[in-house]
Amino acid sequence: VGGLLTGDWGTSLVFKEPIGPLIAQKVVASGLIVGLSMTIALSAAIPLGIWSAVPRDRWQDSTSRTAALVGVSLPDFFWGIMLILLFARGLGWLPSSGFVHPADDFVGALRHAFLPSLALGLGLMAHLTRMTRATMIGVLGQEFIRVARAKGLPEREVVWSYGLRNAIGPVMTVAGLQVGYLFGSIIEVVSLCNYTGIGWLT
Repeated sequence: VGGLLTGDWGTSLVFKEPIGPLIAQKVVASGLIVGLSMTIALSAAIPLGIWSAVPRDRWQDSTSRTAALVGVSLPDFFWGIMLILLFARGLGWLPSSGFVHPADDFVGALRHAFLPSLALGLGLMAHLTRMTRATMIGVLGQEFIRVARAKGLPEREVVWSYGLRNAIGPVMTVAGLQVGYLFGSIIEVVSLCNYTGIGWLT
């Protein structure tokens, strides 16, 4: 117990290596994928959610909701298989497996982590798109939005400066809660890509 509290976790009976550095390396690998997938999800979900909420019940809304439904319905490993077939096997743009430590080659680490991150990010993006749409619809119906429009402010400023500023809180709360889920659900995709993170080690 004393060694555990001071960082001396002993040697793994399976890998014959010190446990502390082994866990640290896998946390870096998983953290890189989780960070990338969250970045991909948020950068796509927020514009898509706004694009769906502003022209409500029009073709943009229907298209966004259909895409979100497909993203929620299909599992992460399906996206992983499709992305490997397209970008690794078909086009040859990205490696299909392996891990490179960011300290050794940062660009190489991003290239190896991109496919599993994109596979995880697509499912997460679908959830966050629906959340963004719902919160934006609620905010855009508020009285202060009608006052801002009555003052003659441009619609872009009303949506992005007033609407998004008040709607982003719940979206970021859900995104933060998803970080723990990503660390737990990452094992299927990283196993598919032979990207050994903390889930594989556990």
